Amino acid sequence: LVNKTITEQTLMRQQQIMTRLLEHEKAQMQREKDDRRQSTEAHEVLQLSKPDLEKYKQLKDKSIETLNNSPAPFTDFYRKKVNDYFYNTDNK
Repeated sequence: LVNKTITEQTLMRQQQIMTRLLEHEKAQMQREKDDRRQSTEAHEVLQLSKPDLEKYKQLKDKSIETLNNSPAPFTDFYRKKVNDYFYNTDNK
């Protein structure tokens, strides 16, 4: 402090800071105890059988065929986006 004087306003400000620090500490401790914030891993993975996979591929091929053959009012930009989407899903 410059003049080594502590005013009542300074004491009030210090009290406000201490209150905020204590509230923050309490909230942090509460978060650590909170079980709702814990994540869990997936235990089940969807396994498609071969007939289901073939059926999916047939439906997908049919939808690609429909998009390619129908005169959809897409601009070249969106037609390229659709083709890129189907190309990327084939590679996955």
